[in-house]
Amino acid sequence: MTNKIKWWGHQAHFCWDCRFHMATTIGNKYMVSTVGEYRDHTGKIREIGIRRFYETMVFRLYKKPNECGCPRIDPTELETAGYKNDCQEAVNGHMKMVERWKRKK
Repeated sequence: MTNKIKWWGHQAHFCWDCRFHMATTIGNKYMVSTVGEYRDHTGKIREIGIRRFYETMVFRLYKKPNECGCPRIDPTELETAGYKNDCQEAVNGHMKMVERWKRKK
């Protein structure tokens, strides 16, 4: 397995109206997904977890992509991290998670 990373231009989990999202595949095995700034129908930013506005999750990838060629995730998260209200903290957390999971065999 290669640990090559690929950046995707969409969110990979919690696919509601999150204005902040990052998605990175690691080889053909893992997806690291970070989302935040979820807005409800009134435009108000809402928590996406308990006392957090951003979160990163790691998922295992299914072998076959979806009909658009995008990776499909097994919805059971392997690791989770939450961030209170700072998008830079979410970016840093995403990058740390990618580095940690690149080392997994």
